[in-house]
Amino acid sequence: ESGAMRVLKACNQSVIAPAVLRLKVGVAGRFPFKDKRGEWTISVAPAEQHVDVTHCKREMGWEAPELSEREHFEFEWRLRVRLSPDARRLLSVRLSVSAIDFVPTVPPEVRREVRQVMEACPCLHLDC
Repeated sequence: ESGAMRVLKACNQSVIAPAVLRLKVGVAGRFPFKDKRGEWTISVAPAEQHVDVTHCKREMGWEAPELSEREHFEFEWRLRVRLSPDARRLLSVRLSVSAIDFVPTVPPEVRREVRQVMEACPCLHLDC
């Protein structure tokens, strides 16, 4: 099996499933969300010491219509899978939120709560 084939195995929806589940359990209980269609990208970045496969996905709030002005937001998360240069070993995995965008009517206390809920989610890093 070639190195390219091993890297392509990390470019699969089943790779992100545990990360999405972690987000759903940690965030969606208080702030429900759903995927934003057409907003999933995958990049492959080879380097001398590793190969990074990064899944980037945009999600949007799925609150009740009457809560939209008070709670609607979108966020982008990234799952970086770092492999050895030959892609035979998994070196690390990192799940992070790279952006949180609120509609202008969301009050500061709700914005803070969204961040607090995300910060409390195990294995999730806020990079924004």
